[in-house]
Amino acid sequence: RNSIKTVFDNLVDNSIKYSIAPLEIMIKFKRNTKKAEIEFSDNGIGIPNEEIKKIFQKFHRIYDKDIPNVKGTGLGLYVVKEIIKNHKGKVFAFSEGKGKGSRFKIELPIYIEKKKSVKGNKKDFKNE
Repeated sequence: RNSIKTVFDNLVDNSIKYSIAPLEIMIKFKRNTKKAEIEFSDNGIGIPNEEIKKIFQKFHRIYDKDIPNVKGTGLGLYVVKEIIKNHKGKVFAFSEGKGKGSRFKIELPIYIEKKKSVKGNKKDFKNE
């Protein structure tokens, strides 16, 4: 539970850090019988096409002259990827390019807990 909160915090924090006012963040949830999908999108600076495949790498950061004061270690999206992977899920990044915002989609499997039944004979539970 706390790890999924970390994922949400990292994605929202990135949307805030890499956006120029007015900030818009949209979070969508969708669920079917096999998976849950959570999608984060923003109107931020976007991600250049050549960076999309690299952004989940450890210590990878994108520098943009429009927001030069953004601080970070380059671990946020790496942590997101690892947490989602440990939950048997997938994470994807999308952007139409510089100035076009970003979209992150998370897919997590749905696990249905099976109810345990107690088997026994009625006489096993008889008061004596």
